[in-house]
This record gives sequence, structure tokens and C-alpha cells, in this order.
Amino acid sequence: MNIWQRLVRWLTGIWWKTPIKETPTFIYQDVYTGSEWVQAIKIIDGPYKDVVYYYQLVRFDPDTVKLSFTYVVQESPYDPVVMLSKDFRSYIGDILVTILLNEDGQGEYAEIREHDTQESNLS
Repeated sequence: MNIWQRLVRWLTGIWWKTPIKETPTFIYQDVYTGSEWVQAIKIIDGPYKDVVYYYQLVRFDPDTVKLSFTYVVQESPYDPVVMLSKDFRSYIGDILVTILLNEDGQGEYAEIREHDTQESNLS
């Protein structure tokens, strides 16, 4: 079983054991960071409506399958302290899991590198 299969199995197991939460509603939006264009997430519903952010680095430990990520909030109508809160991080973590499991129904997804032998440039 490869690492992606382990991650999906682990995440699916968590979803079945926890109460079902409403899936956050979001859209993809291109934003300019000052040096490049990146694909960001705009939350269009819920407690963080109108926040635009993007993930910088997403990692998970293959032994514990613990997911971690960094993010940048590009636009927000809320106090900056709210964007650093555990609740906000948990909320966008749910969005990330939704994206990883390809269940957001919002169009095309990144191609999975099943047959690419080039090493990732992420450290």
C-alpha cells in the first residue's frame, strides 16, 4: 500500500468515526502574490465567508500520516488574530482534506504523480 492510499484510508477512517460536519463551500481563485500567480481558495459560505487564502506547503508524516500545512491569508474582512486561530486552521484543514480526497465537485484536480520518476522539489 503506497503512502497516498494510507493517507486516504486514514482520513476516511476519521470521517466515519467523527460526526459529519457541513462541508465548507469554497471556490478557486487566482491571486497575485507580488512575484507570481497562485491558485487560492475563496470561502464563499460559513463563518469565514470572503476569506481568500492559499496553502504554501502541505506535508504529512508517512509513519503517523499526520497532515501539516502552512498558509497565507491574502484577503480577509476579519481581525488578523482570527486568521491565526485554531478554529480557522481547523476549518481550512477540512477544506484541504476535501481537496485531497477530490470530493469538492469543483472541476479539475491536479494530476496524481503515479508514474513520474522526477523527485519533488519540496523539502
